[in-house]
Amino acid sequence: MKRFVTPSTYTLLHRGLKAYLEYVQHPDDAENIVNISSLQNIPILLEAWSKFIQSCPELMSLYEENYQPSDLDFRDLLALPDETVGHIFAQDMLSQGLDPDFALKKLGFEGNSPLDYIQNLRMKTHDWYHIVTGFDTSIAGELGVAMVYFSQLRAPSSSIVIGATIAHCALEPDWYFPVMNALNCGQKIGENSKNLLTIKWEKEWAKPLKTLQQELGIIPADSNCSSAALEKQHHRKL
Repeated sequence: MKRFVTPSTYTLLHRGLKAYLEYVQHPDDAENIVNISSLQNIPILLEAWSKFIQSCPELMSLYEENYQPSDLDFRDLLALPDETVGHIFAQDMLSQGLDPDFALKKLGFEGNSPLDYIQNLRMKTHDWYHIVTGFDTSIAGELGVAMVYFSQLRAPSSSIVIGATIAHCALEPDWYFPVMNALNCGQKIGENSKNLLTIKWEKEWAKPLKTLQQELGIIPADSNCSSAALEKQHHRKL
């Protein structure tokens, strides 16, 4: 019988469980979401995810091409018309003081496997997901994006964050409805739209946001997915 729990796995579990409990108590702390992601490195999860990625022709095509998103220049993006994807993205990032490379700096992978490539690409393009799906950067909004990831990519880290945030609802009952609304909305977007990780965003910068959403089959999230109780709490405090 294959052994899934090794000494190194026990170490990961111990570290990950501690991070999980910290996240359940304080999901608004950016460091906790970074730390909880270490749980996805348990071999059985990585093995299953790797198989899923390799079963998706579109994802493997990106990997074989070694596609890398173009560098961002907010000045150029702001020069685009107000209704375009690029202008809205740059304005949103600057107004909130967000760093598009935040996750990559914390969790970037140096390997060359399809799994390493997909994880890095996901972190590089994360903020574009917020723009095109309509999810803000509140905890509810981040959870909605996590559900899109899980629906389209089966990412273990997304399922872990989703589970831990639901657990937090036991401590903060007022979170229940915005959290569930975000999950429901994220699931619908993930199942009905084109796989967003396959989008080459630099080709879409100059396109009106509403046009791109229609092309991708996205009905954007509404205010029910980010209640007033959560809207000021951000994962990515810089």
